[in-house]
Amino acid sequence: MKIDFRKLPVYKSIKKDEADLVDISEFLSNYIYTHCNGIAACSLAMDIFKNGEVELNDKQIEFILQISENFVAVLADSIKDALK
Repeated sequence: MKIDFRKLPVYKSIKKDEADLVDISEFLSNYIYTHCNGIAACSLAMDIFKNGEVELNDKQIEFILQISENFVAVLADSIKDALK
């Protein structure tokens, strides 16, 4: 799945009826780089940081969904819905 973390629709309210396009690429790549172990995580963080738009395999999608549980609810829900 291809996703552009520079243009992620992030909900404006709990109603989820409006969203702004937000660049979370630096936030997400920094979070992965500073909180996750392994070469695969580091490689994904660098790819997101350098490109913003990335092609994710199923394992990477599950990884991002798992770490997004540590984010504020609005961002976690926005990531989850974007990766469906």
